Amino acid sequence: MRNLSVVPISNAMDSVIDGNSSIADRIFHLPCGGIEQKGVDSLDGLLFVVNETSQLIGTLTASDFHQLDNVLSVNMKVKNIMNKNFKFVTSENSESQAVSIFDAHSGIHAVPVVDEEGRMVSVICKASDYKFTVPFSNADIESVFAGYKLLNTWHHRGYLRNWGATLPARRFVLESIINKCDVNSKILDVACGTGLMSFYLAAAGFTNLYGFDIDENLINAGKNLSDIKGYNVDFQIDDAFLPSCDISSFDVVIMLGWVFANFDGKNTPIDEVANSLFSTSYKIKTGAYVFLDLYDDLSNFNVYKEAAHFPTVKYEDLKPVFEKHGFKLVDKCYDCSTDVKVIYLLKKT
Repeated sequence: MRNLSVVPISNAMDSVIDGNSSIADRIFHLPCGGIEQKGVDSLDGLLFVVNETSQLIGTLTASDFHQLDNVLSVNMKVKNIMNKNFKFVTSENSESQAVSIFDAHSGIHAVPVVDEEGRMVSVICKASDYKFTVPFSNADIESVFAGYKLLNTWHHRGYLRNWGATLPARRFVLESIINKCDVNSKILDVACGTGLMSFYLAAAGFTNLYGFDIDENLINAGKNLSDIKGYNVDFQIDDAFLPSCDISSFDVVIMLGWVFANFDGKNTPIDEVANSLFSTSYKIKTGAYVFLDLYDDLSNFNVYKEAAHFPTVKYEDLKPVFEKHGFKLVDKCYDCSTDVKVIYLLKKT
């Protein structure tokens, strides 16, 4: 029997919505983090849609939003975009039914349990194959961050207190690397900040880790944290757009949160930015993996406006550039946790 978690409906109400809700109201409320605190990560990015009598009528995931034809569609009701062909189990023998679904559908991580009237009573979740834990205590974090006033924020602290790996994008990257790469693979995190991704990988047994960032304070904090646990992570100060290291020596290059943000301020077309990077600074070796994220048109609805300066571009817009440089799309992950984006895993062929 698989390792399963049964979440009572009382603990999963944040993942239940009324089908008459508007998409615009719900787009940035896909659950992320709340269920993790109860030891379950399978409900991230999953919503259960109910009608006025609380009967389950559908499910909604981040990928459903990305199937919208245009941004005006966000005025539609949730019930008009939800998945009506969802999987569910009944109360009798619910766990054995759930195991059969999980075995047949690797992409399904949570299955609702309904009673005779079609109302949800619980959710059965498939335990994650990997639990990412960074062994930094609060004292460790506070001792390091006390020396960097510019980093004295909940944002940097929070990512280091484990919830950073519960975000769909980061979990997708980490699990992909563990599934596809040897622990001795040479891995680079570009614009790494304080080194969060490297710390998770180090804790998972990876030994050949590198990260650089243009912010000296972030790099120094990362070095201090690395020293506390004795992690062998090579942190350097460097410019992501003009790196001094040999990118072609790496087996994995993580390029999240900056590469297509067009920070040069010259309004350069995004396909030209991509072509320039992969033609000069980022000559990826054959067989290597690259992770990058793109913000699609729905990013305009980000209520926090944190990504307002990011260009809204879809994979299809850059596909000719990727193919020109020998990249093949391997996998992707939708993430609506803080803003609407898609993380792509590419392989150089």
